[in-house]
Amino acid sequence: MAEHVGEAARRFVDERLMRHEIAESTAKWLRDGLRYFVTFVGPDRTVRSITRDEILAWMTETAPTVSVASYRMRATSVRLFFTWATLEGLTAGNPFTGIQMPRKPRSVPRGLRDQQVGAVLAHAKDARERLMISLMVREGLRALEVAGLEIGDVDFQDRTLFVKGKGGHERVIPLTEETAEVIREYVAEERGPRSGRLIQSRLHSVWNEEDGVKPHTVVVQVSRAMKRAGVKESGHALRHSFAYGLIGRGRAS
Repeated sequence: MAEHVGEAARRFVDERLMRHEIAESTAKWLRDGLRYFVTFVGPDRTVRSITRDEILAWMTETAPTVSVASYRMRATSVRLFFTWATLEGLTAGNPFTGIQMPRKPRSVPRGLRDQQVGAVLAHAKDARERLMISLMVREGLRALEVAGLEIGDVDFQDRTLFVKGKGGHERVIPLTEETAEVIREYVAEERGPRSGRLIQSRLHSVWNEEDGVKPHTVVVQVSRAMKRAGVKESGHALRHSFAYGLIGRGRAS
């Protein structure tokens, strides 16, 4: 099947959105990222004609012009597009295969000690609370960002999280396997695979898809877990405690 890359890019996003596989916010950054790529290669080119060298040339040209976070978002959108295009039979092989994704280096100061982080995770009362803690300690998210996550912002295949931060800033970050497992556990136990906010409020007997947890609730729940663990610090300190060694050895879950 010969389909122009501009038309295919629109279809890729629109069909996923129509099937509720992604949220509107995710659709927005996918469209934005693909727009730059389509402009670079030309909208009337067939998907089948795009080569690996052209993707690398686009990435080389893009890298110096934007932040690392924006660069990763754009590259991720193109990677996902070609994965879909390959499955759709629009190209004989995935030209993105073997291309290394840009990584955003973590440069966040440490807060709590490894043992304290492990204690807080161990004292989470359920999967919902454990997910809040994991998103802060393993992904470095603020309470506002934890509350704002939608289920469509989680990409298990690409192992990424689309995060909407302060001041409208958006970024794509790597998703650790530990947090991915906690998300699966929470969805399976009490949320279900509906669209809308990832972490739901418990104030209503019938949950609305947009009825997400509030940032204040995240702060309160995390603070309570820290108190049960005997940790006399703030949730802000927890966010800055990635505790790589402890988590990597599997003792923090």
